[in-house]
Amino acid sequence: MVKRNQKFSIFKLRDEYQALLLKCLEPIDLLEITFLSKRAKRAVKNAGLKAKCLTFSEEWISLDFDWCDTPFVFGFEGDMDLIGGYRVLNGHNYFWYKNYEENYICGFTDEIPKYMIMFHYFLELFKVDSYGCEATKPFNKRRLEQLPDTVQTLTISEMMTDKDEIAEVMEHFEIEDELVVMSDIEQFHEKMLSIPNIILGNAQNLNIKDVAKLDCISMEITFHEYTDEHINYFLKHWKSNKTRLEVLKLKNYDFDLDKVLEGTDAMMYDYLRRNPYFELNGEDIDCTEFMDVVRDADGRIAAVGLEEPRVGDDHEGEEDWKFLWMYVFPDDEEKENHRVNSC
Repeated sequence: MVKRNQKFSIFKLRDEYQALLLKCLEPIDLLEITFLSKRAKRAVKNAGLKAKCLTFSEEWISLDFDWCDTPFVFGFEGDMDLIGGYRVLNGHNYFWYKNYEENYICGFTDEIPKYMIMFHYFLELFKVDSYGCEATKPFNKRRLEQLPDTVQTLTISEMMTDKDEIAEVMEHFEIEDELVVMSDIEQFHEKMLSIPNIILGNAQNLNIKDVAKLDCISMEITFHEYTDEHINYFLKHWKSNKTRLEVLKLKNYDFDLDKVLEGTDAMMYDYLRRNPYFELNGEDIDCTEFMDVVRDADGRIAAVGLEEPRVGDDHEGEEDWKFLWMYVFPDDEEKENHRVNSC
């Protein structure tokens, strides 16, 4: 017979069931549990909980968990009037403020040792798949030296405007996958030229000739002042030069597709020439209404067209948020390798 108000300890459960229960908690509560006792901390650590990415900046650390809709953020700067207590970690006191709505905790400290202790505490508790960095302001050099120098993604915020400060960040990190540049830059750092995926949030002062020289796999450009003639230059450059580019997403400020394609020998879609669909992030994109441009060097085909945001896009349903897309289809050898690997 079960007694009323009888306490039940999750530590009596097998490890796999403990892990399932811990995943039901908010990240804030998950972190709080680790301060209850050594046994509680060990339970969280042994649960093998994964964070898809740990992203760090000068002012905060965030963790992106599969089971959470929004990343958990641990901040280091905030309004001292909000302090609601303190916690002790490795002999260091942290003032404490929790905000469940924003999935946020603030530790109120600008001390580098405390920052790094919390950073390594997260690594101790969770299995981190990758690192990201967001440069919101120049990093303290002593902090930077202790942080990972290889990241999956790097974001340079609009607040980073000094080219020397941007260069320092670029020179420190090796970027494995994606670079997001929100700052209004006028030229590319040499390490930006071959990043696999690049997002340019503000390209108003970037020369289209420099953009055309980027050897990336995907490129997204939002705010810019490029005209039909500029994009025409970009396509002609692609047509006459081998690059790795597979996807271009360009904010459409009333482009005239005929002028964009002028002189590129563009042709209407032909099912004998290429597949009607381009696979992007697991989705088949219908390119039957796009025009085809053939690259002179190797016969690769780029489908170019104007398209409204797709389902799931951040700007879905916004009438004035349209894009020019360019999809470069695999060549015959790549298609054959894909077919063989899929068998």
